[in-house]
Amino acid sequence: MNSSSLWIVLQRMRIPIVVIVVAYTIAMIGLLLIEGVDSNGNPYQMTIFDTFYFVTYTATTIGFGESPYPFTYSQKLWVSATIYLVVLGWFYSIGTLINLLKDKHLLQELQKGKFKRKVASI
Repeated sequence: MNSSSLWIVLQRMRIPIVVIVVAYTIAMIGLLLIEGVDSNGNPYQMTIFDTFYFVTYTATTIGFGESPYPFTYSQKLWVSATIYLVVLGWFYSIGTLINLLKDKHLLQELQKGKFKRKVASI
């Protein structure tokens, strides 16, 4: 199993996936803890779904705006800091994936698997 292509991918992408999960967790916990204000001026606590949704679309795009209510300055400051954290996590993961696709050992294993499938189909 140590030489299979799936094992190589899982082994190399383990740390980048953990980095993304940790970055999302940090960003979400901050948004969960910082109190916001709803449209009537009442205190509002974001839910886990709200925070996950916001962090996901902000980290993967340029964002669609503040959801579900406009953010307070504390929330804006937290989001500004965590955007860099999450985007750097994505850059690290994508860079690792690109380097993995150029890895000689992985390419050899993919060719070996292709050869095995051709032999099995004969």
